[in-house]
Order: sequence, then structure tokens, then C-alpha cells
Amino acid sequence: MSTNPYQSPQAESASLETQPPLRREVLKSVRVATILLTLAGVFNFYCFCVHGRTLYIGTPTPSMVDLTEFAAGCVGIGLIAVVCWFAFLPVLEFLSRMIHSIVARNTDPKQWDEALYASLKPAALLAIPGMMLWIIWVIGFYFLGANFFVISYAVGIPSHILAACLYVPLLFRWYKLWRSSVPHTDSETS
Repeated sequence: MSTNPYQSPQAESASLETQPPLRREVLKSVRVATILLTLAGVFNFYCFCVHGRTLYIGTPTPSMVDLTEFAAGCVGIGLIAVVCWFAFLPVLEFLSRMIHSIVARNTDPKQWDEALYASLKPAALLAIPGMMLWIIWVIGFYFLGANFFVISYAVGIPSHILAACLYVPLLFRWYKLWRSSVPHTDSETS
């Protein structure tokens, strides 16, 4: 079977088999992280709708408006999960290339992308404790009645440290690439 003469040249190179192995691993890792964090988000939304109603309104019986809001929230969460599943990595790659074109034109774009992939590879592993922290926050706030600020600080600080485990190595790798591409004068080398 012949190829379509009107097909874009990028369409053939975009197949999953021709992608670099590291990118495929990162795509899998990001998708696993998306699933894990979406599950925690669904649990949070459910608790907000069911237990939050009792906490703030005082009546546990939902009305038709509440059921409509719950359905709309579920659809919204589903749409966000689908967008993250298909577009999260391509959007990060696009932003990475934009940053590369602005900040580090002299560096190799392939190395720049590899730094992004190497930094995103542990996303699934970091999503596991991130999901657990999110669930701990939901249980502490909705079921145990913990103070919002206390539970938010106790869970929020480790959560931000987990996120920093992704972006700090990326920024460091990009800095090293940028630094190696900057031409040095004779006074700096001696």
C-alpha cells in the first residue's frame, strides 16, 4: 500500500514505533501519573460533594441542582484527564522548545529534549506518594475535621517537595547545557 501523497511528512514520523525509547518511557510515566492523580482528584471531588455539603450546608440530602453540579464536575474531571493523557507531554515539549529558542539557541535541541525526558521519567514514581498525600489531606479535612491550614501545611510542603523533584533536576540539566554552550573568553578559562 502506498503512502498518501497529501500526508504531512511529520505524520509518518509521529508514530509510536519511531519515537525515541526515552520519550516512550516518559509518555508512559506521565500517563500513569495522570491516572494516579486523577483517582485522587475524583476522591477529593466526591468527598467535597458528599461530605462538604453536610459540613457547609447542614443537610445531607442532595437536590437536583447538586446532582447536576456533581455530573458536570465529573465530566470536567474526565475532560481534564483526557487532555492530560493526550496533550500534557506534547505541550511540555512545545514549551521546552520555546524556552530553548529564547534562552539557549546554541545548545543541541536533541540534548535539550533528552534533559526534559530524563527529568520527567520519575513522574509515575513521584505520583504515588503525591496521590497518597492528597488522599491523606482529603481524609484529614473531610473525615477527621482537621484545621484547613494545619492539614494544608502538613501535606502541602511535602507535596511541593515532590513536585520540585521533577522541575529542579530539569532546570539544573538545562543550566548545564546552556552553560556548556556559552562561549568562554580567555580570562574565564584561566
